Amino acid sequence: MKSNLLKKTTAFALSAAMLCGAFAVPAFANDGSYDGDYDEPAIEQDFNTTSIELAEGESCDISDYLTYTVGSYSWSVSDSSVAKVNSGVITAKSAGYTTVTATHEYEVWAFKVGVEAKEQPKSVNKFKKSIELIEGEEVDLSDFMEASPSNYSWVSDSTYVATVSRGVVKAKTPGLAIITATNDYEEGTFYISVAEDNTQTKAGTTYVDIMGNVGESLYLANLYLNERASLYTWSSNDTTVVTVNSQGVAYVKNSGNATIYADAPDGYQSYQFKLKASGSSSVTTKDVTVYVDESYNLSNNVSGSARNYDWTSSNTSIATVNSSGVVYGKKSGSTTVYVYESGRTNEVYKFNVTVKSTSSSSSKSINEKYTIYMGTSDSVDISDYLAKSASNYDWETSDKEVCRVSGSKLKAYGAGSAVVKAWGSKNYQFNVKVNKNYSNYDVSLKADGSIDLDKYLDDDAARYDISYYETGIAKVKNNTLVGNKKGTTYVIFENKRSNEVVQLMVEVSGTAAQTVTEKPTETTTQQTVIETPVRQAPAPAGKPAFTDISHRQWAVNAINNMAAKGYINGRSSTIFAPDDQCSKADFTIVLTKMIGIENDDYAGGFDDVSSDKYYAKYVNVARYRGICAGVTGNSFKPQNAITREEVMYMVYKGLELKGRTLDTDTTALSAYSDSSKISSEYKTAVAALLNEGIVSGVSDTEIDPTATITRAQMAVLLNNIGM
Repeated sequence: MKSNLLKKTTAFALSAAMLCGAFAVPAFANDGSYDGDYDEPAIEQDFNTTSIELAEGESCDISDYLTYTVGSYSWSVSDSSVAKVNSGVITAKSAGYTTVTATHEYEVWAFKVGVEAKEQPKSVNKFKKSIELIEGEEVDLSDFMEASPSNYSWVSDSTYVATVSRGVVKAKTPGLAIITATNDYEEGTFYISVAEDNTQTKAGTTYVDIMGNVGESLYLANLYLNERASLYTWSSNDTTVVTVNSQGVAYVKNSGNATIYADAPDGYQSYQFKLKASGSSSVTTKDVTVYVDESYNLSNNVSGSARNYDWTSSNTSIATVNSSGVVYGKKSGSTTVYVYESGRTNEVYKFNVTVKSTSSSSSKSINEKYTIYMGTSDSVDISDYLAKSASNYDWETSDKEVCRVSGSKLKAYGAGSAVVKAWGSKNYQFNVKVNKNYSNYDVSLKADGSIDLDKYLDDDAARYDISYYETGIAKVKNNTLVGNKKGTTYVIFENKRSNEVVQLMVEVSGTAAQTVTEKPTETTTQQTVIETPVRQAPAPAGKPAFTDISHRQWAVNAINNMAAKGYINGRSSTIFAPDDQCSKADFTIVLTKMIGIENDDYAGGFDDVSSDKYYAKYVNVARYRGICAGVTGNSFKPQNAITREEVMYMVYKGLELKGRTLDTDTTALSAYSDSSKISSEYKTAVAALLNEGIVSGVSDTEIDPTATITRAQMAVLLNNIGM
């Protein structure tokens, strides 16, 4: 499926002689006698043409289109102000069209080049202003802006202090609020200082200080009012902290301070309840990104059916949400979608929705779209679906708690749906769906080969709804997948009865012997299963030929490779002991060798590591360079079996030492039920390796941080990582 940037639009071969009259005609007299010499016929040239689209400054190597070496062609450019060519590489200079011609004795290529101008960055006017108000006072900030207030996104960072609506700010309680107004051309920041109004006292008002806990209901009318609650008008100055219904029942949503007003009709006493709320919120909060004129189903992130909840958007001009939990982006800006239990006032979910315009990333539309189903904690390599390597694209993810991009892989973090977009010379969209019932496998087969689907499907293939990206490459027949022609595609199997979804990422080879590779969720013990027999890779000359590793076929190549590089040693020249527990000392030896610090100087050592031990210098160097794990006081306990969290910490520190920058966001740990068992000093390291896809949990929901690893697992892990 991987396509080149160059698209062949026409390819034809015409004789240069036919085009240009290249064949000379012998000269004959009128009587038919030969008159003089004649030239040999000119060599026939194939003439080919293709079109290329580039952006200003972009280059493209077109040497793959040439039959002969680049240097054997003569090159010309019809308009050198648009593009230039050097050694078969065309570089775009300015917007326009030109033709690059490569002429050979036997072949001519004409490359029609179209160059698109780079989008110029917009100039944004930014300013800051301070404004002082007193409680209850209002000010129209749109007077300070160039355009109409409806053309801006207005946000207050403290709605308890001051709110803003269409540019009008209302001061509520003493404090500081920062209000921002933004559009594509202007950004204003207003520092609103609100002072207490000591000039007026509300006549006929009783002030009551009350306390409340998050999740608690306060029956204010029953406790403080002598009259019927329905006589009063009830309101809250901060509904993010507390809401109140028409019967005077207040519900505490979040910790903080707020005021509840019970405004009485004429002749009655009014009340103001000054609330101090404490405790942790039970509200689940998520950040979500959607795009203008696109929708996103929030119900994938709530428990049970969307019908069990009431959905509301705080700013329907930015985005709306329907009763099914589908949010629709209307214009750029931010809004909050609140989700309440149906018919009740207690909020259970909150989605901070950012609406973006796709034009902010690219003026081009999406060229290709793919659907990717993943199990939780799965990772899928999408490099075969991109025209260039992943690093050439700007990536956007609508929900990073569902899926993130790591290198050329999509990595699942939690159940739900996310849209991943890649912006470059060609634009891609991956609609990612993550669920514990979903599975994703990489498979490869020969063009005329087939594989049995029983190993991937829980039921017979006939019971699934089957869809393809491209049927010409591979097709399901009976209960087998048959390769048709060389290429890359995917096949999706959906079992509506069990909600099972299986996606096979299929690569069909036209030349390789039939193989089927299954790539399960990556772990430190990842195994590769081959349908045809696998021959053990021979140990390099002069290196150990281990005779006790064939039963651990998934580790054979890693063990032999690590031994060949001198990183690991066996118990003897023929015994590796793959199933023995890996000690902290042995792991440290291998890691320091891979990092290349085994011969570094060091100062001091551990009390329990004597200088005559075979591992002493490696452990002492690791201690000096700060990559040791499991240190108590000045003891290392070198012969103890190393745990998974200690392995991850030492690998993390080793990669840091090599200058590699890792994603240390620890929110990834929340997906695992046993994350609380991870020692506090190792949490960052474990999260970093999970985020980068270097390791995974032992299952979708468990990390098992204190479990030990075998020598075979150690070899596979470090061989896969490299340094």
